[in-house]
Amino acid sequence: MSFPSNTNGQVAVAATVRRQIGSKAVTRYAATLPFFRVDETIPDTFKELLERLEQAKEASVPEEPLPWRSIGLALPSL
Repeated sequence: MSFPSNTNGQVAVAATVRRQIGSKAVTRYAATLPFFRVDETIPDTFKELLERLEQAKEASVPEEPLPWRSIGLALPSL
C-alpha cells in the first residue's frame, strides 16, 4: 500500500490504520487471542526493591530544580 509523500501523508496513514483496526477481520482475530490480566500481588523481593528505588530517587532529586535546569541553560565551562 502506498501513501502520499506530502504533508497529508501522516493523516492518510493514521486514517488507514484506524480503518483497519476497526475492521471485522481484526475484531475476529482479536477474539481468538488469550486474555491477560495483571497479577495484583508481587513477590516481597520486588516490593523491597521498589521501595529502595523510590528512596534512592527521593534522595537524589533536589526539592527545587536548579535554575540552569529549569530554564534549559548549559553549565558554564570551568
